[in-house]
Amino acid sequence: MSWVQLNLTLSPERTEIVEEQLTELGALSITFGDASGQPVLEPMPGEHPLWSKLILTALFSDDIEIDTLVAAFQLALTEEERASAHWSRLADETWEHAWMDHYHPMQFGDNFWVVPHHLDAPDPNAINLRLNPGLAFGTGTHQTTAMCLKWLGAQQWPVASALDFGCGSGILGVAAAMLGAERVTGVDIDPQAVASMRENAEKNHVNSRCTVLLSDDYQVSVHEMVVANILLKPLIELKPLIIGSLKPGGPLAMTGLIERDAQTLIDAYSDVATLHVSDNLEGWVLVSGRKLTEE
Repeated sequence: MSWVQLNLTLSPERTEIVEEQLTELGALSITFGDASGQPVLEPMPGEHPLWSKLILTALFSDDIEIDTLVAAFQLALTEEERASAHWSRLADETWEHAWMDHYHPMQFGDNFWVVPHHLDAPDPNAINLRLNPGLAFGTGTHQTTAMCLKWLGAQQWPVASALDFGCGSGILGVAAAMLGAERVTGVDIDPQAVASMRENAEKNHVNSRCTVLLSDDYQVSVHEMVVANILLKPLIELKPLIIGSLKPGGPLAMTGLIERDAQTLIDAYSDVATLHVSDNLEGWVLVSGRKLTEE
């Protein structure tokens, strides 16, 4: 089966009326993406931010009359929107497996690899984290995840406990367990992330040491190490929870922010931790340091 696909650039104010028109014309799915390179990342619960300029993508069944569809839809568009509209035919694909074509084993440090579950490990004698990200964020390919993995690899192991806050696929929490954390807690707002981390912990035989919780179910407990790969705003808003989960003097790594926002985060935590920019990868930064010791 194939599909008829429409790509269209429009403003947020126009999304509702255009989406309604496309639905009436038989669109099977409608999604929105960023058209201007503006970073609007993971929102807090209850927030629904949009980019200042969007790309709308709509899919129709292949048996639809494109000429009739285009003629009917053009009437609902502004001149600028009509100029941006692009229609094409799209072959069917097993989308949930498409990532496999572009994902390869990655090395972090001398003896630690992240290896997609469908490929052989380049070094069978190394610590090989076998990963199936599922629908959750975290494959090791994003700059923030890569910096966190590098940071984890440089820590002193073993440790008694580690917290992966905003765990996504669980790649960081599972990595901590494989590197030498005796107990790992993963926390995320997304049920799909909770399911993905549990699956990846089981695939890597560390599920007995990993507890995964929705954020609403997490009760603050003290860990020897905390890593949080989320975003600037929640990192600041959740400061009492994050810092309350770390023992005095314990190592802390936070990312999900771009270079210009690093000092804002450092300043926000200055009364509870000594932090600095410890890594920078293509404009993304890792802020790390230690919680202040109690007097």
